[in-house]
Amino acid sequence: MLTFPFSREKHCRDVLTNYLGFIYQGYDSVVQWLEYAEKLPLDNHIWPREMDIPSVGQVRMVLVEKPFNQQLNGEFWTLFQPGYSCLNGWEDYPQEIISSAFIHCQFVSSVSVAERCAWIEVKVMDVIPLAKVEQAIAPEHEVGCFLDKLYCFDDSHIIQYQDWLYYYGNDQSNLGNWMLIQLISHQAHLIAFGEWDFDRRTAYIGNLILSPLTCDTLLSRCNRTDLIGLTT
Repeated sequence: MLTFPFSREKHCRDVLTNYLGFIYQGYDSVVQWLEYAEKLPLDNHIWPREMDIPSVGQVRMVLVEKPFNQQLNGEFWTLFQPGYSCLNGWEDYPQEIISSAFIHCQFVSSVSVAERCAWIEVKVMDVIPLAKVEQAIAPEHEVGCFLDKLYCFDDSHIIQYQDWLYYYGNDQSNLGNWMLIQLISHQAHLIAFGEWDFDRRTAYIGNLILSPLTCDTLLSRCNRTDLIGLTT
C-alpha cells in the first residue's frame, strides 16, 4: 500500500452521495500527470504536465501526494486538469474546463517514493470528460437548496466561461469548496463539486439540475447579477 497520513471527514461526502446522488468521487489536486512518453523527471516540482485527456488503456506516469492512499492494483477515480489549470486553477485558465475529465485508474506500480510524494504508474480504465458528463449521467432535479447543508464561505467568487460557471470559496485558505456548473437549455446543471482542507482533497461528479433558490443563493454569496443564462 502507498499512503500518506491523513484523516477523513464524512459530512460533505454524505451530503453529496446520499442527498444529491453523486455516484463518482475521487481525488482532487492529488494526482498530476506527466506528459506522455516523458522520462521520470529529476525535479518533483518542475516537469511537463499533460495537456490532453489521457486515453483508456494507456499506462501513465503520475505524481501523487497527500492524501493519496491506495493498495497496489487497487482502483480509484481522480480529477484530471491540463497542465496550466493543474498548477493555477480554472479561475486563471477557465478555457481548460472543457479539456478536463474524471479518470478511473488502476495503481500498477510504484516507481519512486519520497516522504511527501511518489511517482507511480497507473493504467487508465475509464475516462469521463467533464464536457460529456451531462450525456453520461442522467440528470436529477434538486429539491430545496443543498447549499444549506454545506459551509458558507465569506470569500466566494464565481466566473463564467462560455456555458460554464465556476464557483469557488474558502475560509482563510484553511478549507474550501468549488462547483462546476454547466448551463444547458436555461438550466443550471451541477456537473462537479470539490472540497478541500488540510488533509482532504476530494472531487465528485454528477448531473444535478439546480433549483432557482440555489442559483439565487450562489449569486448573492458572490455579489454577482451579471451572469448570462443562469436561471434565477
